Amino acid sequence: MRRSQAAKHHSRPSIALATDELCLLREGNETNEDILRRQLLDKDRESDKTLTRVALFNQLAIRPTTEQFQAYDAERKDLELILAGSQRENERCMAELQRAKTRIQLLERELTRLAGDNWHSSLDIAPCPPFSARSSIYHRRSSTVSSIASIKGPPSHSPSPSPASVPNSARILDDSVEMGSGSNTFFADPDSTILGSSEDERSVQQNHHVHPPVQSQGVTLSQIESVRLLVLGIEQRLQTREEKLVKTMEKAENEGKKFEAFKQELTMKLDGK
Repeated sequence: MRRSQAAKHHSRPSIALATDELCLLREGNETNEDILRRQLLDKDRESDKTLTRVALFNQLAIRPTTEQFQAYDAERKDLELILAGSQRENERCMAELQRAKTRIQLLERELTRLAGDNWHSSLDIAPCPPFSARSSIYHRRSSTVSSIASIKGPPSHSPSPSPASVPNSARILDDSVEMGSGSNTFFADPDSTILGSSEDERSVQQNHHVHPPVQSQGVTLSQIESVRLLVLGIEQRLQTREEKLVKTMEKAENEGKKFEAFKQELTMKLDGK
C-alpha cells in the first residue's frame, strides 16, 4: 500500500519547463516550425528596415551640399532678374514702337497737308520704309530672353550706332520737325536711340555663337553677372531716355502755354484798337 500511494502521488514534469533543442520554452502545442517561422518573420522585418535605412543613406549621399544649393539659388535669382528686366524692356520697346508709328503717321499727314500728296518728290525726302521691316529690329529682343540663360561667352558692348546706321525714318522726323510749328517740338525724339540696345543684344547673340561652351561653374556665374550688369545698363539707358522725353514734353507744354498767352495778349490788343 505504501508503494502504490507513493507512485500515485508522484508529480509529472511540466510542459512549460521542458526545453527544445534551441533552448526556448515551448508554449502549449507550439512546434519547432512555428517558432522558426516567427523568428524568420522578425528577421525579415529587420532586413526591410535595414534596406530602407541604406536607401535613405544613399539618397543623402548623392544629395547636393548646402553650398551648391546656395549657388543654385543665386543663379535662379539672377535668371529671374534677367527675365524681369527683359520683359520690362520689351514692354517699353513695344510702347515706343507704337508711339513712333503714331508719330510717323501724324507727320506724314502734316506733310501731306502742307506740301501735297507728292511731298516725297517736292521736298526731296526718301519714302519711309515699310513699318513691318523696321519693327523687325525690335522684335529680335524677344529671342534674347531664351538665349541669355545659355550664354557661354562674356558679353561685350558694341559701340553706339553711327549716323549712317540710323534709318531714314529718323532723318524724315528731323526734317519734318524743322518744317512744323513750335508746338510739335516734342516729336523730335528720333528712334535711333532705341537701336543702341538692339545692337548690344545682337553682339551678345554673336558672342553666344563665337565662344565655346565652358563647364566651370565659377566662369558661368561670372558670365551671368556680366549679363545682369548688361541688362541693368540697358534699363538705365532706357530710364535716361524716358526722363529726357518727359523733359522735352514739359518744355513743349511750356512753349505751348507761352504761345497761348501771347495769342490772347495779341487778341486783346487787336480788340482794344
